[in-house]
Amino acid sequence: MILRPLRKVLTVGAAAGIGYTAYSADSLEDVKHLGVFRFGRAALTVGKIVVDYKMSLSGIPEPSEKFDEEIRKCHQRSADYLLDLACTNGGVFIKVGQHIAAMEYLIPPEYTDTLQVLMARAPQAPQKDVQFVIENEFGRPIHEIFADFSEKPVGAASLAQVHIAHLKNSGEKVAVKVQHKRVYQNSKTDMNTMQFLANFADAVFPEFKLMWLVDEVKRNLPKELDFEHEAKNADEARKRFKHLDFLKIPEIRYDFTTKRVLTMEYCEGCHVDNLEYLKKHSISPRDVCKKIGKTISEMIFLQGFLHSDPHPGNILINPKKNGYEIVLLDHGLYLNINDHIRKMYSDLWMAILKPDMQEIRKVANQMGVGELYGLFACIVTRRSWKSVTSGIDNSKNGRR
Repeated sequence: MILRPLRKVLTVGAAAGIGYTAYSADSLEDVKHLGVFRFGRAALTVGKIVVDYKMSLSGIPEPSEKFDEEIRKCHQRSADYLLDLACTNGGVFIKVGQHIAAMEYLIPPEYTDTLQVLMARAPQAPQKDVQFVIENEFGRPIHEIFADFSEKPVGAASLAQVHIAHLKNSGEKVAVKVQHKRVYQNSKTDMNTMQFLANFADAVFPEFKLMWLVDEVKRNLPKELDFEHEAKNADEARKRFKHLDFLKIPEIRYDFTTKRVLTMEYCEGCHVDNLEYLKKHSISPRDVCKKIGKTISEMIFLQGFLHSDPHPGNILINPKKNGYEIVLLDHGLYLNINDHIRKMYSDLWMAILKPDMQEIRKVANQMGVGELYGLFACIVTRRSWKSVTSGIDNSKNGRR
């Protein structure tokens, strides 16, 4: 019975043309990434997860210790399936996996812990694919642009990876962000696939409301795939926050930047969540948190210009002689917040801090959230609803 709706999804997806993006399949790798195969892998993974939950939990009374034990095992197996799917399909699938990994307040820890690896250690594209994109974008061999170009990336993410290089004309050390070879071609098909499967999962597990996540990625993906747009965001952020002497936003080299290649000033540093690194350089984690909090607060409440993806992989700490600087990376997405929304958001936080459940509901309704005000409060605070209702100042763990 469970496989019947899955077969229907596969049939409807094929009839709708999902996965039939035109490729010159001149290699096994190109064939592997044909949209029809990407869709098939995703559909089979979701089907396998659904069958696992239904069969493993069938007949087990809820609540019970046995049920809790079995569902934790199901969560872990499913998380492993999703991680494997994200790493195989790449691109948008990694992006969604990163979002899920950041939702500790909503998603079981088996998922968030397993998918956390996608934050800063996403699968890396081979050197030949990187070279292909660069040479296609600039219309000349890579050795005519860069004196040297690191084979191994210093960072790999869902849509691109970053390499260290030296410009041939000046010798300047730069960081080069190169979009993955197939991500633009696959993006539309992948988002249609996500939408199909999210609807399917919603029908089987109505308690999981993740369609909003798919809608959010679908709306923002075109911006993230345009590196010239990201470059302009970086310039705007640098101008708005120049008074924060601890904040560093790399300068853009526009003469070596296109929609799929972004060349910028190279900045030293280590990811903000590397506590051993902070300890080694006598940097206080509390002080780092305070400065990051000040930056985000200014973005939201003063400037109304908010970096939309400030996860640890996008924040570096660079020790200096008289302290340290915080390097903010990945400026592909910013949210412009008008005065009216900022006022309501301030009211919402005041209600959460009291805590005043009626006021939370009232302000959330004013913001158009409706009956999802509880979920909205959890997202805003990155805390569980139990933690919100008991007062977030009293909670040491968002999963409480």
